[in-house]
Amino acid sequence: MDFDKNKKDILHKLQTIDKSRKGSLDKPILPLLNILNKKKDYVTTSSCSGRIYVMAAEENMKKYEPQWLFMSHEAVTFQKIQRALKNMPSQTVWLRQEGLILHVACRTLQHAEKLVMLARTVGFKRTGIFATSNKIMVEIMGSERMEIPLSEKGKLLVDDTYVKYLVAVANVKFRANSKRLSALKKALIVL
Repeated sequence: MDFDKNKKDILHKLQTIDKSRKGSLDKPILPLLNILNKKKDYVTTSSCSGRIYVMAAEENMKKYEPQWLFMSHEAVTFQKIQRALKNMPSQTVWLRQEGLILHVACRTLQHAEKLVMLARTVGFKRTGIFATSNKIMVEIMGSERMEIPLSEKGKLLVDDTYVKYLVAVANVKFRANSKRLSALKKALIVL
């Protein structure tokens, strides 16, 4: 497929259709997406700036079956997490923190290699290229991540002191991810 036509189609869908659970792009990543999408040789296809969330899920549940009790694209307080735990479902409730994930279609392999090197330079070591016969993609992923069960069968497994500690750890990881996201945005200006 022609890269320019594909880019036009992707940008049109970006403005009209969002298949994410949230239904919209997260604000912290918008400046980075704008920078990349204005470059003629790149187009973003999916993204998340990083998040902290509480969800209820069973081990065998699929991606879109979990019940989201709380989600934020910024650092969180213990009180917000505590509120999310008020009416716990019977499934296992998890506190999760995830770093940036960004998928970018590139015009050529050389453009993809340039983006990979730039992302790795600012600290996104989990970055790579995957390609098919008609598409070259770069995946950039933050390495910060945590996933902790907080309750099971409606009963808390941990006390407030430990939840406060987990929130602090999640925020430290989240801020490290945000710092790298900011560095990537600055580096993309010269790409």
